[in-house]
Amino acid sequence: MLSYTYVTDIVRHADELEILRNALDNISDGVLLLDADLNAQYMNQKVRDYWGLSEAQVAAHPSYAEIIAGAPHANARGIPPEQLDAFFAARVELARTPGARDTLTPDGRHIRVHCAVTPNGGRMLTYCDISDLVRSAEQLEKLATIDSMTGLFNRRHFLALAAAEWSRFLRYQRPLSMLAIDVDHFKSVNDRYGHAVGDEAIASVAATCQQCKRASDIVGRIGGEEFAVLLPETDPEQAAIVAERIREKVAGQVLFAHKVRFGMTISIGIASATAGMSGIEALLRPADQALYQAKAEGRNRAVQWTPPLVPKFAAE
Repeated sequence: MLSYTYVTDIVRHADELEILRNALDNISDGVLLLDADLNAQYMNQKVRDYWGLSEAQVAAHPSYAEIIAGAPHANARGIPPEQLDAFFAARVELARTPGARDTLTPDGRHIRVHCAVTPNGGRMLTYCDISDLVRSAEQLEKLATIDSMTGLFNRRHFLALAAAEWSRFLRYQRPLSMLAIDVDHFKSVNDRYGHAVGDEAIASVAATCQQCKRASDIVGRIGGEEFAVLLPETDPEQAAIVAERIREKVAGQVLFAHKVRFGMTISIGIASATAGMSGIEALLRPADQALYQAKAEGRNRAVQWTPPLVPKFAAE
């Protein structure tokens, strides 16, 4: 007995499914489909590569817990063995939680994982490599905060960081000092050797400020050849020591331009915060005043700003 059944629709659907599988295997994102028990129903090539799964493992429809625990990089983060079970359990729980999260892989890639609930109660996880996006964001942030010539904070970001320190000064009444630094006779360097050499001179002073600063200090380029150093937890006497260290190191350096050796000096103004000041700009102003005084007194020196005396009125 012969029987004939139309399988045209079955063949067509199989062909369409194969086309869909091939398409998913060639997209840049990873796709992982889990059933309601978090067992793998489908994973494209990106996911198979990411988790290091063989064809036999894929065919066995492993659970999500088995996938993450058996991955070659499962413990590349250096988690102690006794904490691994808890770590994997937390990862599985995340797979049940709809939404997006970002993770950093052991090889330094930034992956955005998005979890969506499927009609059968399962989950669809998509993995998108956003490393280029993160790097671009970091580069934009760097361009917005860093002076490209010196690598120091630019004026805007320096003042923003300094404002945060000012808030701590007001809250805890701990000492806070500021150095205003300017390169002596900088115009003559530009005129004699050219702007390229002038740029090298600025970069040299910036490097010295970085080398002499402490971990908590903040250094910024706030003008052409002008720098500022904020010194948290630093009283006037300590600030003078830091200023002198920077001044001496700059004065002891020798630069070369057009086969000519030349040196530089800097002038430094020092000011320390007082309770009556209105903000970080009010601390920078007296540091600038002391800097102008250092210039007037012959340059290559550090001058301490002295708060004006408060007049005493006789009691009536």
